[in-house]
Formats: sequence, C-alpha cells, structure tokens
Amino acid sequence: MTKMTNRFLASSLASLLGLSTSAANGQTVGFTNGFEIENWEKSDITEGTTEFFGTFTDGEGVTQSAQFSYSVNLGVTTTGVPERFADFTLVAPVGANINFNWEYSGNHAWWEAYQQFHITVNGKIVASPLPEFKSVGNYSHAGFGAAVTVAQGDILGFRIGGRNFDSNSFINGTLTVSDFQFEVLASAPLELFINQSADVTGTLDFEWPSRAGKVYDLKSSTDLSIPVENWEVWDNRLNVPAAAAATTRIESVAAGGEKRFFVVVEKPGPA
Repeated sequence: MTKMTNRFLASSLASLLGLSTSAANGQTVGFTNGFEIENWEKSDITEGTTEFFGTFTDGEGVTQSAQFSYSVNLGVTTTGVPERFADFTLVAPVGANINFNWEYSGNHAWWEAYQQFHITVNGKIVASPLPEFKSVGNYSHAGFGAAVTVAQGDILGFRIGGRNFDSNSFINGTLTVSDFQFEVLASAPLELFINQSADVTGTLDFEWPSRAGKVYDLKSSTDLSIPVENWEVWDNRLNVPAAAAATTRIESVAAGGEKRFFVVVEKPGPA
C-alpha cells in the first residue's frame, strides 16, 4: 500500500483502522469496566463528612451496589443546618446509557427538614429523582429505573443533601445505588485527514475533528495485524490538546518510510 498522503486514502483508512465503531455494546450490569467504585470521588460537605463504598459483589468480584453517605452535626443551634450537599462523581470511561435503582434514607431532624437527590453531568443537574422533600425525623425514599446518558469523559455525579431549621442541627443521609446497568454508545466517526506538508519536505500534516476537553494520541504501525492499542505513539505526539476550533491540526510530522499506518486516539483531558 502506498504511503497515506492523500485525503481519500486517509479518510477511507480511518474506518479500517478502528477510529469509529458502528454499533453499541450490550447491557453491562454492575460497577465494572471503568465504573468501579475505586474510580469514584467524593466532595466535602461543609462542616461534615462524606464516604462511599461497595456493598455487594457477585461471584466474579463485580460490585452490584454502592452506598454514598454524608453526615453533618453542628450541635444545638438556633439556625439549624443551612442547605448543603455532597457530590459523588466519576469520569465516564465510555459514552453510555445508564440506569439504576436507588434508595435514599437518613434523618434531617424534625423541624423544617428537607432532603434532595439529583443526578449531575459535568456539574449540572440533569435529573432529580427526589426534588426537595419535607420530612419529620427518619426518612426513606426509593426509586426504580433512574436514567442518564453520558459521553466519554463527562463527569457523572450523584448529589445528595438538604437542610433544616431545627435546634437539633444535624443532617445525615445514605444513597444506595443498586442494579447499576449501562449500555455503551456507538462512537461518532472520527475522520483523519493526512497530507504532505507544504512547509517541510518529506513530512506529513494531520487534521481531524476534535472536541473541547479531549486530548489525542497519534499512533502508528507498519503492520495492520497488530492491535491499535499496541501501536507506538508517533513523533512524540502524545496528549495533543483539542484546538479551540472544531478541528485540530498538527504539522510537519515525520513520515516514517514508504509504508506506514496512522490512527488518532481520543482520550478524556485532564480534570
């Protein structure tokens, strides 16, 4: 095969080299394949504590449910606990449709006590399985089939908390997420265009559609039988940031002989 220096060849080879996928995967059950509990993070809650952990694993060690909790105790006051929340977040390893069942229980004391549960993506509320709810003493809420869609690199979050106006100034709650399931979305096509450089003889210019917040590796091989994940990073083009425009371009890259194949791999950018 000739060296890829022409837009038609580069575009055609983009699909051949696996730069896009054509179909979604089946449903996966449990906190696995990048959604593992150890990959989650937690925020602080003002004047309180937060924690999370897996609560049940199947025979293969996949966590089937998880608990996310917070606790605030200000002692005896005349103002109660002003509204505050805890965020539990994960950088989505893939684009996916996610659904799960949930239970949210705790105690926000007895007077003007409220609690809330929201699903967030990139810090914005996208669904509220439990809008602000008034309770007295112990509370327990449950829901089935909560759903959210994320793109690869999005920050998925569970936000729980609330407030009261009780002299018993404490709030605490635990969100239990069970039957966590996700279906991986098909990736959008990523066309890679390659041309001979007009500036430096014997080098190549690369161009591809890019997304804000992502970084890209340029990889290369002379053998298509080698899996793409094992190709070498070419010309030290590692973690190339997406350009401000919708297209990222790198120029004057070493061509590397008469026959060589290239691929651009998209990854989540730094947090």
